[in-house]
Amino acid sequence: MKKGIRTFIILFTMITVLLTTAIPAFAATNTNTAKDKTYKITLKNGKKKTVTGHHVAKVEKQIVKELNKYRKQKGARTLKTTKALTKASDIRARESAYKFSHTRPNGKKCFSVSKKLRGENLAYGFETAKDVMNAWKNSPSHDDNMRYKKFKTVAVSVFAEKTTAADGTVDYTYYMTQSFGY
Repeated sequence: MKKGIRTFIILFTMITVLLTTAIPAFAATNTNTAKDKTYKITLKNGKKKTVTGHHVAKVEKQIVKELNKYRKQKGARTLKTTKALTKASDIRARESAYKFSHTRPNGKKCFSVSKKLRGENLAYGFETAKDVMNAWKNSPSHDDNMRYKKFKTVAVSVFAEKTTAADGTVDYTYYMTQSFGY
């Protein structure tokens, strides 16, 4: 075998190994098996817009687990999840895909989504639960929410927003919401 071809094969093999071992935790959601749905978002003017995608329950659970582990290290109690807060967190994650802000697309404060909501952390574009948790830990206001001792409940939502390029390529952007309550 010629040296140039052998070098190419070795490099190709190394790149293949790197790519297959560096697949992000959310990559499993980038398949046709993901059950994408279209959700309506209410705007300030009362009109509706839509976002399409799906929620990633596995990563949501990982973030809750990482959060409670972190709180325990910081001397705070672990947080319980609730259905009411989960519903609010799901709505906020989808709304964040449309407008990334603590102000909702309808112009109201994030807390208007539920009487149970008392604190909120948002993020987008991260690939793993650990990555988003590290980002929140490194942001003083987000870290304060995660360590706040009066919070008793939490809900985490990860919404994978589907986008389709002109050539038909499908991609997802991940929007994460931590919703805190008393």
